[in-house]
Amino acid sequence: HSAKGLEAEVVLIPALEDDLMPGESHNLEERRRLFYVSITRAKVILLLSWASQRTGQEIHRRGGKMLGKQASRFIKEMVA
Repeated sequence: HSAKGLEAEVVLIPALEDDLMPGESHNLEERRRLFYVSITRAKVILLLSWASQRTGQEIHRRGGKMLGKQASRFIKEMVA
């Protein structure tokens, strides 16, 4: 709530893979609203990024294999 109404010249939202954003939340609509608020805070530049593959933390691996990633459904909804 402390960020309500705040804006920034540049807003960067990294790691927009579908398993990370929206993640496993049971309240998908709340996550969608938070994403919308995030992207509407940019005054000049909005940068969104996602990776088709990730290495590193075990959260991105199952059975020792690197997982392919999908862009967040929120990105897909924006361009649809």
